Amino acid sequence: MEFNIKTMKMRANALIKATKPNPAIATLILMAFAYAISIILFTMMTLDSINVVLSVILIILSLLKIFVDIGYSWYTLGVSREENPSVGIMFQPLTKISIKAFIAVIIKNIIICVFSTFFYAPGIIAFYWFRPLYFIAKDNPEMSVFKMLSTSIKMMKGNKMTWFKLDISFIVWFIINIATFGLFNIYSLQRVSTAYAELYDFIKDQSQN
Repeated sequence: MEFNIKTMKMRANALIKATKPNPAIATLILMAFAYAISIILFTMMTLDSINVVLSVILIILSLLKIFVDIGYSWYTLGVSREENPSVGIMFQPLTKISIKAFIAVIIKNIIICVFSTFFYAPGIIAFYWFRPLYFIAKDNPEMSVFKMLSTSIKMMKGNKMTWFKLDISFIVWFIINIATFGLFNIYSLQRVSTAYAELYDFIKDQSQN
């Protein structure tokens, strides 16, 4: 059985519309962190010297955004599973398996950076190894950090191209988002992330059969 991108994207859109409260609220929270970080970075670039206060705020917001990114993935996983999740689930990584998930993300980023030094192809492969990492952390809170990473790599064996095709199917949305300085994310981000959650559950079910 193959993953039908068109069908799953339509399903993700229907699930978004049926979820209450509107998932746009969760998306706006995530975007607020991103815009705050961008504003601080822009402000620091205009200064003649390093501002310690702004630097500390930037570090704190950047770290918090990692947790909120994880939480947003957990939220859209709940949407895809028709659980009608609360927006508050976005802040669960601050209290549940937060350290393990956070460390896993840091290690993932290091691995991708290391592989990227050996031309683009190895970096892209490493990037797709860890696409389902956040979802795996949600479903397996008892897992160790390295087990989460190895499970993600194992799950993506033979599925990297499928995930890549799903990414490519959103290319027009990505371009529109750039053209609108990220504002289009209010509409697109929740649908993209929910489609990713749909693909994750599809791959997970396939691997268990």
